[in-house]
Amino acid sequence: VLRGTALTPAESRDLSIEALRLAAAGQLVATIGQEYPLERASGAHAAIEDRSTIGKTLLCVRAEA
Repeated sequence: VLRGTALTPAESRDLSIEALRLAAAGQLVATIGQEYPLERASGAHAAIEDRSTIGKTLLCVRAEA
């Protein structure tokens, strides 16, 4: 079973450039659905695998003092 879209390298490059342009202009925003602390990385991975997430999943790393 094949899923997704096959793009040529040029098409992929052009779409990436356009996406970055839109993001820089504030017209493209990622939906952050959930955040997990680094200690719960396995839980974040499990949630992504079982498709119970919506939007992007962030793994938060605490900065060292």
